Amino acid sequence: MIDLKTGKLITASCAMGAVLGTQDSQNLQVLTEYGEAIGAAFQIIDDLLDLVADGETLGKEPFNDLRDGKLTFPMIYAREVCTTEERTELERLFSLQMDEVGAIEWIEALVERYQIQAHCRGVAQEYADHAKSALNVLPKTPARDALAQLADYGVSRNW
Repeated sequence: MIDLKTGKLITASCAMGAVLGTQDSQNLQVLTEYGEAIGAAFQIIDDLLDLVADGETLGKEPFNDLRDGKLTFPMIYAREVCTTEERTELERLFSLQMDEVGAIEWIEALVERYQIQAHCRGVAQEYADHAKSALNVLPKTPARDALAQLADYGVSRNW
């Protein structure tokens, strides 16, 4: 799921920048790899923030992905680590699109119980680190430094 949404847009943007900015196939490969990695990191954080950020900070109503029945990275992880009973309840709530009193609070407790926020941020950081390491074959320039900072920012953001 993480490579099908915003992640693909970021990958395409990075690749297009390489195509327009250079004829070097290595640069295209590096920036595509970078884009895939930061795209995945960004999407994981975006999915996470839908669960843990408030609407005012997000600029949109939280839990929209759950209400829309989207199985996001944090919920995939939750299904992997929770008990059989919790998994059954999670799937039931998904089928109802969270339209039940107490559903959101139950999800919030699940996120807390299994430290899903920490796990998601850790995985996103791994993607960001991979993105930064992909850049190491490029000459050290302010542009390369800015791309590395962008990777870190994408993981640390709270909106």
